[in-house]
Parts: sequence; structure tokens; C-alpha cells
Amino acid sequence: MVSGMRLADSLLHVEGIIQRVDALAREVAVRIDGVEVIFDVPADCVVLLYGERVKLRLLQPQDRAVIAYSPRQLPPTAQLIEVMNWT
Repeated sequence: MVSGMRLADSLLHVEGIIQRVDALAREVAVRIDGVEVIFDVPADCVVLLYGERVKLRLLQPQDRAVIAYSPRQLPPTAQLIEVMNWT
């Protein structure tokens, strides 16, 4: 099995509201279904703000985000964070 395919197959996608962003610690806290979850954000994580790649520090509390992460890692590690205009 190709490792890239295995990684893609094992990712979960969740939607939530960003509570805190800690750019120095590379963590983001997101409220998902009433529960706060803290994700590690590695340097190679893709962070998109309205379709454009940005630095983690540009995300703000109350942004609505979709996070793709591997459930096999503890703490959960984001592979993609995408903030869109969810109107």
C-alpha cells in the first residue's frame, strides 16, 4: 500500500469554532459539538484562510474551521485547517 494513500484514508474531518490559537506552541483549540479539542499544528500543516494559504497566527477565535487530522496520533495532529466564510 502506498503510504500517501494510507495517510489520506486515515484522516478524519471535523468542523468547529476556533477558541484559541497559540502560534508559538503550534496549537489550536477548537470547540466541536460543545467539547473543546486541542490540536497540534505541525509546521507542514496546510492552513487556509478563505482559500489562501496563510500562517497559523492569522486564524482568530470565533473563526469556523474544518480540520483534517489523524485520529491515530495523540494529541490529535492537524494536517489541514481551513477557515471559510460559512454564511
